[in-house]
Amino acid sequence: AAAAAAAALLLQVPSKEQVKGVTEDLRRRSVTPPHIQRLLEALPADTHPMTQLVTLVAAMQTESEFARAYASGVHKSRYWEPYYEDTMNLLARLPAIAAMIYRRSYAGGNYIAPDPQLDWAGNLAHMMGYDDKNALELMRLYQTIHR
Repeated sequence: AAAAAAAALLLQVPSKEQVKGVTEDLRRRSVTPPHIQRLLEALPADTHPMTQLVTLVAAMQTESEFARAYASGVHKSRYWEPYYEDTMNLLARLPAIAAMIYRRSYAGGNYIAPDPQLDWAGNLAHMMGYDDKNALELMRLYQTIHR
């Protein structure tokens, strides 16, 4: 997974194996802590979606690898390691969080579980309630060019 991330940073097209590795890594990391949905549901229903996002992302600090490493006295030269882990965890969890916010704000709060057969962007579309093949492809394209 780190090799594919490095390839992306270096503007190299990753191999199929690297893409598969990143996809599996993101899938493994994608489970949101249980308190995230409870916190979302505790917010007023008319809270702006971006406020909901900021609140939920901040609430995941309880799971922070960096916070644990920093508290245990990790040397500055190794900060990047837990920081990388936190970054990958956040990236992996964003589709579920964004979809929960979308479903709560615009679709009556009926959440949709992820599909383990879909990739990161495809799962975002699925959890938002869009399962048409074209919707999945559109979300993949949007996530590729929106970064």
